[in-house]
Amino acid sequence: MSLRRLRMPPTAVVVAVLVAVLVGPLGSGEQARAGVEPRTTAAALMIPAGAFIAASDDLDYLGDGAVVITYNDGTLVAPLSFPVPVVSIRRITMYVLDESADNDACLYLFRGDPAAGSTLRLGEVCTTGADPTDPQAWATTDIGPRQVNTAARGAYLSLTLKDGVKVYGVKINYNYETTG
Repeated sequence: MSLRRLRMPPTAVVVAVLVAVLVGPLGSGEQARAGVEPRTTAAALMIPAGAFIAASDDLDYLGDGAVVITYNDGTLVAPLSFPVPVVSIRRITMYVLDESADNDACLYLFRGDPAAGSTLRLGEVCTTGADPTDPQAWATTDIGPRQVNTAARGAYLSLTLKDGVKVYGVKINYNYETTG
């Protein structure tokens, strides 16, 4: 068995390591920053039927929280409130019961720009025909532009219902970017 002799590092190396630890690798106390790549996160927002309110006073409708149904043709609206400021909307799904071939439901996604006094329709989904399935899921991914920045614009839904069509809610699938 042989013994190895350990050598002490030169004093200059020890001093350089202490200076780097105390002052920082960039000097003047500035912290080194690692590059952080943005990461896309998928999420969903469920809008219950109770969030929709009549767009006019002459609409005869029932909105008990779980379902909204009109007794005449009309429009209801609901604001969208996302938990992050910038989202990219990927899919809209409307949950309905439409048993009439003549009476449909149409859901429109709008992005309003109060500073410009304008509104832009981003997408829509409508029922067609009669289907006794309860509930039915009608969806679209045909949305554009997809991005909503709530710091400058607000998003909302407009729901046009024909007599007797029931809406249970709407699901908005979206992405947002995070760092870290």
